[in-house]
Amino acid sequence: MSIVQSHQRSVGEQEAHLQSSLRIVKRRETHLPLLQRTVKFTEIHLMIQLQVDRGQGWVDLAYDTTPGYTDTHAFTAALATWKYRGIYRVSDDQVGLWSAEVSVAVGG
Repeated sequence: MSIVQSHQRSVGEQEAHLQSSLRIVKRRETHLPLLQRTVKFTEIHLMIQLQVDRGQGWVDLAYDTTPGYTDTHAFTAALATWKYRGIYRVSDDQVGLWSAEVSVAVGG
């Protein structure tokens, strides 16, 4: 078995595992007339749930699919510490554990 065949098999096994155990992989077929063939796509609906604690407990900040989210909440007049954490989500399900908290001093 070649390295390419081995890699293709392992990718296929990973997709099958995701589909069967986590139920997050969706497959669809699209016909592309310019290529004169049908192409299979695999979609994984993955996002990050971000939460913030501004001294009142954890609340949802964003559900984001791209890195580099910016919190646009106005800073406080007095010095305060805001804490952030995140977790991966696939569709409506949390995956894994919450990240370590990150504390940021704001205001003042």
